[in-house]
Amino acid sequence: MISPLSCLDAQKNIGVSSCTKFPQQLKGMITTPFNFSLTETEANDPTAWQDAILAEKKNRIYVWPNAVNMEVVSEDTIYEETSLSNMLVRDGRYRFRFSFSESLELHKAMFSHKGFEGKVFLIDNENKLIGTQNSNGDFQGFELDLLNPEKIMFNDGSVRSKTPVYVSLYDNKELDVNGAMIDGSFLRQLVRLSDANVNIVGTPTATDIVVDVKNALDNTPVLSLVLADFILLDGTGTAQTISSVTADPNIEGRYALAGTGLVSGTLDLAPPADLSIVGFDGVQTTVTI
Repeated sequence: MISPLSCLDAQKNIGVSSCTKFPQQLKGMITTPFNFSLTETEANDPTAWQDAILAEKKNRIYVWPNAVNMEVVSEDTIYEETSLSNMLVRDGRYRFRFSFSESLELHKAMFSHKGFEGKVFLIDNENKLIGTQNSNGDFQGFELDLLNPEKIMFNDGSVRSKTPVYVSLYDNKELDVNGAMIDGSFLRQLVRLSDANVNIVGTPTATDIVVDVKNALDNTPVLSLVLADFILLDGTGTAQTISSVTADPNIEGRYALAGTGLVSGTLDLAPPADLSIVGFDGVQTTVTI
């Protein structure tokens, strides 16, 4: 026989507490894949978060910049009122609008996440990291109902231009029933990932390829790359051997790649987790020899 659910079992005691830890004004977020979660030990380990930032794209998390403004635009709780009763219809959803004032390139990067499907951790202005606990007790983000970077809010002479990003959570009970907070002060140690453009300079040959490697967000040169940081493939996806990589002493971010019998294909940087410097994800380019 199936036992009926007991509402009393879910009720917790409401006692006296001297703890005042409560979410404050939100200033940022971390978006994650659906399957991303961390044990208690991992959640308090900055290395686990940094590794997730550098993971392959299907498993990667994204730490967003700090917002300059945040609005709470949550849906109100819905009630049905009759002459005989007042009934709860449904709890409203948590909704927020973050505003970022960065650069056009970063606006475009954020806009590329339009319609992102996954989960989100929230960060408040006291650096508390706010999420939920799953059935195993692991720490994970809230399921997103919608993440929508909006069109630029232009400077009108009294306020700066901003990128508004609308965030709607799918289920309020993830916070109201299973919400969890940890000290996220370590987030300041994390290195966010930026795209790095790999641009061919001049005409490649079978023995020499010259490239400029620059941060896609601000066009600053990416320095200190080594031989193992470059991956050259032929048209079939087979790796070609680069015998040496030399940084140009006069032009920062320019590298000369040498080899023998090189053919047309693609050039990219090694995956972020394997790169000799932290914080970049190469944008593949075509090599025509």
